[in-house]
Amino acid sequence: MSETITFLYSLFDGYADDTLRAEIRPRPPVWREQAPIQYGLRRWYPLTQAALRAMARHAVSLAASYDVYCGVLPRVGHQGTQQAVTAARWLWCDIDGGSAGVEGARKLLASADVPAPHMVVISGNGLHVYWRLSEVVPLPDPDARSRFKLLLQRLCRAIDGEAPGAHADSSRADVASILRVPGTRNNKRTDQPRGVLLDTFQPDAEVHSYTWWRANLPALPAPPPPKQYSSDPMKVAAGLLRWAEKPYPEGKRHKDFVAAAAWLIRDVGIDRAQALELLTIKASVSPGQRMLTAAELEACVKWVR
Repeated sequence: MSETITFLYSLFDGYADDTLRAEIRPRPPVWREQAPIQYGLRRWYPLTQAALRAMARHAVSLAASYDVYCGVLPRVGHQGTQQAVTAARWLWCDIDGGSAGVEGARKLLASADVPAPHMVVISGNGLHVYWRLSEVVPLPDPDARSRFKLLLQRLCRAIDGEAPGAHADSSRADVASILRVPGTRNNKRTDQPRGVLLDTFQPDAEVHSYTWWRANLPALPAPPPPKQYSSDPMKVAAGLLRWAEKPYPEGKRHKDFVAAAAWLIRDVGIDRAQALELLTIKASVSPGQRMLTAAELEACVKWVR
């Protein structure tokens, strides 16, 4: 448990606001069809050493049955939303090893033009990489949180890569992100649990300011112009069916389906029933430990506003 304590002490050190809390969030492995009740297992802890030791014990105790995550940034109150994040002391990047595994993620990080990280965690098939900032950055409002998120996205661009090989996962570039806790396990595969390990701990590595990072990371590319869709309903329907019959790769399928639901309803303009039908087809051909359930697909559609 020592690596868990070292990680949590470092991650939550330096915050002067005693209203902030560290969040532990266990999730059942994706292969478990009927998830056990989790009441009381998701918890928030004050940023004191005694509380963080208790947090470490709780995390390790869940490792055999759950994938255990913590909020990278502390929260106000018992919430895990962006609005609950009011300060930041770290930048981070989730490097997915893809088909190249952990070694592929290591090579990608080594080739990137970024400073030496302060912590590197082996997440199972990749790396979670952390850089400490020289100051606590206030995030008092949506604009400040949006600017911080943009910086995390620029960090992903600096590390780059491309699936199916090693690549920076921009879905974790968010102030409310949760990442795996060292000393626990990645239980994604039923027959091959993998240890989540604190691989590198360099507290004396050079520290840079928030301003330095904003000045030195590459800019994001301009967004593409909106796609123009055919006005012929038959062509639209045929194109959407072809899209639905192509599988998503295994890995981040749930995020893919949430994004697809938003695209179908907001951009293409089809109704929710049609969107659900297309998502159901796509789910049936997409590989994974299990197929997404009808209830999960319905939730993806209901999420779109």
